[in-house]
Amino acid sequence: MFSLAGLTVTVVLAVAGLLAMRTMGADAVAPLVLCGGGAIFVLVLLLALAWQAVDEKLVRPTLQWARILQAMAAAPSTQTDHADLPALSWLNPLDVALQDVAEALHRARTEQDTQLAAATQAASRRQLQLEAVLRDLNVGVVVCNAAHDVLLYNQQALQTLQAPTTLGLGRPLADSLDLAPVRQALELLDAWRHAPDMRHGPSEPIAELRLPAPHGGSAPLDARLSRVRDLDARAVGYVLTLTPAPTHPARAEAADDAPRICAPAPLAARPEFYDFDLFSQPVPPVQAGAALRTLPFVVFDTETTGLEPSKGDRMVQIAGVRVLHGRVLAGEVFDQLVNPERPIPARSTAIHGITEAMVAHAPDITAVLPAFATFSRGAVLVAHNAAFDLKFIALQQDRCGVHLDNPVLDTVLLSAFLFDHSAQHTLDALCARLGLQIIDRHTALGDAQATAAVFARMLDLLEARGVRTLADALDVSARMHAIRRSQAKY
Repeated sequence: MFSLAGLTVTVVLAVAGLLAMRTMGADAVAPLVLCGGGAIFVLVLLLALAWQAVDEKLVRPTLQWARILQAMAAAPSTQTDHADLPALSWLNPLDVALQDVAEALHRARTEQDTQLAAATQAASRRQLQLEAVLRDLNVGVVVCNAAHDVLLYNQQALQTLQAPTTLGLGRPLADSLDLAPVRQALELLDAWRHAPDMRHGPSEPIAELRLPAPHGGSAPLDARLSRVRDLDARAVGYVLTLTPAPTHPARAEAADDAPRICAPAPLAARPEFYDFDLFSQPVPPVQAGAALRTLPFVVFDTETTGLEPSKGDRMVQIAGVRVLHGRVLAGEVFDQLVNPERPIPARSTAIHGITEAMVAHAPDITAVLPAFATFSRGAVLVAHNAAFDLKFIALQQDRCGVHLDNPVLDTVLLSAFLFDHSAQHTLDALCARLGLQIIDRHTALGDAQATAAVFARMLDLLEARGVRTLADALDVSARMHAIRRSQAKY
């Protein structure tokens, strides 16, 4: 607008000058050029100053207010310090009205959160009663969808399968045991259901089968399997209950028996770990075009001997927590001390509290990093200032014989995109802005859990800004050039 105005007035003055020169003669050329040039210079200068003032006093504060209100509308608990609120000094009534709207929205969100908390508390009481039944069961329970992805399991299943790093929500059951007998049993159940001479009652039949030893164990398992169907009677998954196979010789002879149908029987009530959305929304492969909210994430953090990995500092702890469908899975964590095989400076211990005595008998990185790679397989990695943590991993990958090629998102870069009105992008600042509390700060697990909570809140904010796929998130992160340059020092 200002450029067009300046160009228009310049053209008008130039045409007027030419007309004046024709009328006044050659003697007037020099004075007219001098006066006209001076007038144009002054005009352009005034327009430039006006442009700068409008940009600084009106345009930028308006854009900042837009970002703040978008964030508050998308994430219920988003808060902004008064120091971050831009001032629309040229539009004082609008400035006051915007602050009133922001405060009213925050009050409404707070009241909504209070009502939701009351409803959640009532639901939690019923959940605790159901889970008390599950804790008393001595069988492992695993529920899978039609693609054999785990959508529910209990603690006993973890112990029976001996798979703390491979059994998880949204992860393939094939990572924990051989699926061939399971597929055979499912085919038997489906054949029984479609047999023309079979009368079907309201209950599903159950198949009994013997499973070979799971990938993490040495003894076979006895299992019972039944189909899960939706309201249209379509098979959408199955329930698998597991117990260690008896060692009695007579039973061992039946280890090669094919699965067989038995009478329907009730199964366990409600496992401790579940995500029923996986019935209809299987976890997609990690691809650029996949929707962010549907992908599995491992949010991780490290504690180290120092801040210079390229000069010999090493990890002393690494922890991760999984996020699936926008929900932090507090029960699926990786937390391991690491023997750095070198002294831990006192200044580092003062921050994270890890001493040389604590890691003296801990495994070294060659044992820990492969286990973490297994835990994070098939997931997008997320960290706060990820370049720092990834440098420690990259320097040890060859030695450990693993290569983490997972896509990586950095909450610092995402924060710089979402909250471009503020220069504060530390983990503490983000938690304060999003209404979160950090527990066990400067421990790998505590910081990973805080970062996971921040990232889960960011998913709503990113969607509101049009960032819906993994490719979108990687693209906006790549635009944060200043922060990326500062991270290159690692």
